[in-house]
Parts: sequence; C-alpha cells; structure tokens
Amino acid sequence: MTFRGSKSLAQLKAGEGFLLMNRGGLVFLPLCEVRDFILSVDAKAFQRDTIDVFLRFEEERIVLVYKTGEKDVTRYSVEPYPPASR
Repeated sequence: MTFRGSKSLAQLKAGEGFLLMNRGGLVFLPLCEVRDFILSVDAKAFQRDTIDVFLRFEEERIVLVYKTGEKDVTRYSVEPYPPASR
C-alpha cells in the first residue's frame, strides 16, 4: 500500500482509521498500529511525501512489512487465519 500526499499521510500520521485489506484473508488493521510500526523502523518516515508498506499473507500468519522491519499482524484478521482448507 502506498500512502502519498498530505491528506493520506495526515490520516496515517494521526493514526485515525483502519486499513482494510482482502487478499484471501480479511485484515482490519488500525492505522495507529501501522504508524507506530513505521516509526519504530524509521523515525524520519513522515518527513517524506510517500510511504510504502506491504502486507504479506504467509501460510500461517499475516506480516506487515516496511523497509527491513516486519510485524506479525495476524491478530487483526477478521476471520480465523489461516483460512480453513477447502
């Protein structure tokens, strides 16, 4: 996901709202968690006008990735993760 421009970055920096992502699993991730994670990896991140973060859906967990940092965010899955075998 790319956060770009003052409006998008202001929302992320304030930590208000949620990131909703559906990629086999449904993740409802608070932006305050994303913001705090970004700042733990790069204290100067919000001095730029673009921030790219990634969600990686692994076999057993969901991982938020920014630069070289990773954070398990599986607990923010709306449905049990991993999904039941079909």
